[in-house]
Amino acid sequence: MKQRNFLETWSCGPFTVAAINNYDFTTAANKAYGNNQKDGMNENIWLMYNGDINQDGSVDATDFLF
Repeated sequence: MKQRNFLETWSCGPFTVAAINNYDFTTAANKAYGNNQKDGMNENIWLMYNGDINQDGSVDATDFLF
């Protein structure tokens, strides 16, 4: 999934592409490739990293400039 403010995140495994796709990344860390998620509040709800404003694939100080 790619969105303008999040670090790009891929699913960990294959799924069938259809006209409407539903894939719930929030149920486990391993739903994203490389376990690229965080349980923000220790509630077993997994979140994607946000803040990649300039879309360079890294959330760092250069994003703060934007």
